[in-house]
Amino acid sequence: MAREGYGLEHFEASKELWAAAQSHSKNMKRFDFFSHTSKRRSALKTPALRVKRHGGNFRAIAENIAETGVYHLFGDGEAYINESGKLVDANGEPLPVKTYGELAQIVVGKWMDSKGHRKNILGNYSHLGCGVSVIFNAEKGEIPKLLVTQNFGAR
Repeated sequence: MAREGYGLEHFEASKELWAAAQSHSKNMKRFDFFSHTSKRRSALKTPALRVKRHGGNFRAIAENIAETGVYHLFGDGEAYINESGKLVDANGEPLPVKTYGELAQIVVGKWMDSKGHRKNILGNYSHLGCGVSVIFNAEKGEIPKLLVTQNFGAR
């Protein structure tokens, strides 16, 4: 949808870009990092290596990554855990979960507000693959978040 406003074609889905994006999101969670560069696995160090590893053959590749919370936080922006172990706001009301559409709008909106990320979305790429991993670290009392990877390819 972000490209439509600029008169650009929709992306074609790519299973290779999707697999590379999903793998990167999972590895960022598993190895606790947030970067385009994987420091743990040299064979998956860069977006190009990840896409190639998953069978992608593109002349150009780009990547966007993001992290976002899955709950709406209102007022003081804090969450609490009630006696039942559920996340609630300061009034004890359950926190509403963002819908898939809301999450997509938030992440893409942030990317479109960033010069480099917007350049990737509006760039001369024809193919797209997105991957997501959920971070939930209950023992640290963290609110669940998503790690999102978006890979672009041009043939």
